[in-house]
Amino acid sequence: LPISIGTAVVEVSQPRAPCWKIDHRCGVEGIANFVALHGLTGWYYRVIVPGEIAAGMALELVARPASAVSLADYWRATQAHRPDPDWLERIAAAIGLAADKRRKLLDRAAWLRANTTPEP
Repeated sequence: LPISIGTAVVEVSQPRAPCWKIDHRCGVEGIANFVALHGLTGWYYRVIVPGEIAAGMALELVARPASAVSLADYWRATQAHRPDPDWLERIAAAIGLAADKRRKLLDRAAWLRANTTPEP
């Protein structure tokens, strides 16, 4: 989703999973796990149009493509034990998703299709 901030335009390119650094920085073991379990993840942006930004500037959604999925949807699908392969493929087709994330989703969808017994 393209987002304007200052004179720049950015786009979320992929979610960011929590890592051990959260526990280390806070001095409390288990915070990263809590963050992951509750889907309180971050994200990475890619720059579409370089520009000037500063702290406190508002982010404004430029457009929402029909194929857009939320980071919450992505996180739920990737954390589910056996997500719907169709849903994984829809997320993989989302505009802006990084190639390595797309490949993992498609590989998992293919594995689920090959290893799921149809219900009678």
